[in-house]
Amino acid sequence: MRKNKVITYTREWAMEIVSFARSKGETRYYNLTGFNLEPDDALEADGVRRRGRIVATDGHRLAWQGYAPFPPDGKRGLIDEHFNPLEGEFPDYKWCLPGRPNIGFYVCRGDKDWLPALKTIARIIERPFGTLECDGEHVSVKLESHSPTMKVSLAIPINGGNPKPFKIGINLWFLYEAINAAVKSNGAGTWFARVSIVDELTAIAIDNDATRFYSIIMPCQADGAFCWKPELEQAEAA
Repeated sequence: MRKNKVITYTREWAMEIVSFARSKGETRYYNLTGFNLEPDDALEADGVRRRGRIVATDGHRLAWQGYAPFPPDGKRGLIDEHFNPLEGEFPDYKWCLPGRPNIGFYVCRGDKDWLPALKTIARIIERPFGTLECDGEHVSVKLESHSPTMKVSLAIPINGGNPKPFKIGINLWFLYEAINAAVKSNGAGTWFARVSIVDELTAIAIDNDATRFYSIIMPCQADGAFCWKPELEQAEAA
């Protein structure tokens, strides 16, 4: 019998969960190589914030993980992987968080573990961009990607939700890393990740609300260019 892994919700653990989303190289305007340490938005029953979260982004995706405890006088702001303060500024990311979704569904391991297959597909394709789509009739989401030498597809089982038909471009490796982080956040023998979509131009949200994990990925075109709404371009340029 497989034993569930016991998760300790510490800030060190939270940093490990979201590290996939931070930038691995230098950036122009903000310091995206570090992490932002901040209080969680949620209040306890007595109106006090006792939880924190660690946020990471590379500009095209973002992830945060909640943890506890977060003392009122605790360290906050931009930090490195050793929790030392970093120079620079972390972006105000809340303007790009998606609003109320039009489509929402859950994915889980199901009868077959499809997540390793997604990882393989994302690695073997030189430019790992594809489409995530659902026809609204089958209990699965179809993932397709094309390259000059191959065409690959993968059926991702849906476990709950009521997805309407949709088709959206996505970076397959980003999708794998976000769902894999949701799995690590759960730490159990069974897991799920919720996928929320507003439209084909708005960030896709992947989260596990039970563990306070949240991630967004900007949708992209077939050539890998990321999609932006005109008002978002103006906000970023401001």
